[in-house]
Formats: sequence, structure tokens, C-alpha cells
Amino acid sequence: MYEASHAGKVKRKKGCAPLDLASVGTLIYREAEKTFSAEMENLTMKLNVPDMSCGHCAGVITKAIRAVDPTADVKVDLPSKTVEVTTAAQVPSISKALLDAGYPNTAA
Repeated sequence: MYEASHAGKVKRKKGCAPLDLASVGTLIYREAEKTFSAEMENLTMKLNVPDMSCGHCAGVITKAIRAVDPTADVKVDLPSKTVEVTTAAQVPSISKALLDAGYPNTAA
């Protein structure tokens, strides 16, 4: 094991293997790459939903989108009758989910 000293230095305890900085660096890089890739896969789309008129509609639409992608970020704007979705799913699958829920839609 390693322990930090008050001077900001790391000391290796007796009986522990030396720290392989190249391996640690590789692990950090791989984790960062996974996070970046996941963020890049998300797409923000805006859809016009002319039949959306109330909070119930907004709830049904949100539920339909989250059935396709449970991690989707859904922002409903009732006055403008638009929905902004940030998701890893493709536009056709989100659009179809809304249509299947009874809400025709077009790209905004």
C-alpha cells in the first residue's frame, strides 16, 4: 500500500510492489475515453408536438421517450408545443415512440 505524507509525497509501505505509473496512466486514459465516448453518443433533438396541450400530455410523452432511453433528458415546452430530448437513441425511434403514444411529431 501507499500512504501520503504531510509534505505531499507518496511513500510505499514495506512489502508492496512499486507503483506502475504507465499502467495507472493507461487506466485513467481508458476511463476518460469511455466517458467521452458516452457523452459523444448523446444527441439533442427538438420535436414539434402539435397535439401536446397539458401536463398529462407532457407526462405521457416523457414516459414514451424514457421507454426508449431511460437516461434521456426530456424538456417539454407546452406553450411552444416542443420537446427537446438529449438521448443516445436515434431520432426515428424517439419519433416513433411519440407517434405510438398518440402524439404525431415533426423535427423542429
